[in-house]
Amino acid sequence: MLADDRVLLIDFENVVGGAQPRESLIRSRITALITAAGPTHHKIAGYAPKDPREDPVASVLAELGVASWPVPRGTDAADRVLLRHAHYAYDRGCRLFTVASGDGRFARLADLGRLEVLAWTEQTVSRALVQAAGEHLRRLDRPPPAGATDPDPAPRGRRPPDTTRATPAAGREETAPAAAHPRAAGSDWWRPTATAVLTGIGMGVGQRLADAALRR
Repeated sequence: MLADDRVLLIDFENVVGGAQPRESLIRSRITALITAAGPTHHKIAGYAPKDPREDPVASVLAELGVASWPVPRGTDAADRVLLRHAHYAYDRGCRLFTVASGDGRFARLADLGRLEVLAWTEQTVSRALVQAAGEHLRRLDRPPPAGATDPDPAPRGRRPPDTTRATPAAGREETAPAAAHPRAAGSDWWRPTATAVLTGIGMGVGQRLADAALRR
């Protein structure tokens, strides 16, 4: 390795999460860290799998070109293996270390060469690590899971109500349908009333004619 070959050390649980995160979350955050780090000689992540038999982390890391180093669950176990690998790289000539973590244990890498630190905005970073990295501490926006477009998706199996309206054709103004006029329900609405009135008049006239004839 050359002195300016960069090694990216990813403290997985510190920057992604340790409670068996979703694959989309792993992919989005690791990709953001790789992009921010720039060209590297190689990349390695240390993590403690919750269940080695059902571990999606190693597969996603391999897909992204990151070597994985599973460790037994325990305090700072991932930190120790990453520091061990940093010394391995140092013995082979590496002098440029980029660490994705806020853990103060990595401050000692400043003794091996140039230390760069990647951390999320609002993430807690150890004071010792801040001092060791100096101007080489970079804050990154925490990305959402890959493919997430709706912050509050509808529950699975239930479709949200359709509140959209068809877009009017170009050059035409969209108007609401006119309310139906009472006569629209039946254009002959007046016929029953007229029939009743005329029938009554006819009966009255007939009765008067009958009375006059009887008087004669």
